[in-house]
Amino acid sequence: LVAFAALVASTGVVLVEFLARAMPVRRLAIRGAGLLVLAGLAVAEGVRTRDRNLDYVQPERLWSEVLERRPDDRRARLNRSHALIASGRPEEARGDLEILLAASSADVLAGLNLALLELERGNAASVMPLLDRAVEANPRLPVARSARGDALMMLGRPGAALADYEVAARRQPSNPLVRLAIGNALAELDRLDEAAATFEIAADLAERAGDPALAASAHFNAGNMHFIAERYDLAARSYEAALRRNPEHPEAARWRDEARTFASGEPGEAGASP
Repeated sequence: LVAFAALVASTGVVLVEFLARAMPVRRLAIRGAGLLVLAGLAVAEGVRTRDRNLDYVQPERLWSEVLERRPDDRRARLNRSHALIASGRPEEARGDLEILLAASSADVLAGLNLALLELERGNAASVMPLLDRAVEANPRLPVARSARGDALMMLGRPGAALADYEVAARRQPSNPLVRLAIGNALAELDRLDEAAATFEIAADLAERAGDPALAASAHFNAGNMHFIAERYDLAARSYEAALRRNPEHPEAARWRDEARTFASGEPGEAGASP
């Protein structure tokens, strides 16, 4: 069924949408809230030349300089891993995180960040111990709860995932991605009415956050729930709402027309499984 709910960076993962007879979109729920956890504040500059000051435009170079002088500095290595991910170099970041875990398997932040990278590869089962440890260390940390929810969804455990997502939502009530994740879990549990309502909440939050494309996707998911439940009038309205937010939406117009045809009682060729 679809992509997932947590993200590892504020740029990157494309929202994948399935059609009305497929299950709704999943998004990795961690996007937009400072995903990977920095271990501490940036070190004082102490820069004496203009050339070195220019290096600090690239944070990974700053942290690399620190590590050249202090290779065992945990904070610098963790922060460099974050900078590497932000600059699109996840494999190098993975190397830093593995070094930290080799030094201390109880390093919760390094384990959480590595788990986020592995979730992007779909390696849910292998990172569950890391995610469990992160949740145990801070049960109310939204990024840990959202990430574990994503892993549980990948493992086919939507009920357990829902519990984690709900904790994250209480900590981040204005985060539309967490609501999308909750909607997906409810859909997997065949709680279609609740899923549709949750997707509409996600759409409203995305609108308030200035993200019309995400709002369109949330409306589209709500339409999918109504369509599956054979509430074709409501499905058509949700698909139309998606189109108002994103006129270029690749599937909303098609499924709006399908829903209208079913609502009129003349399905004809409509409704074939995608």
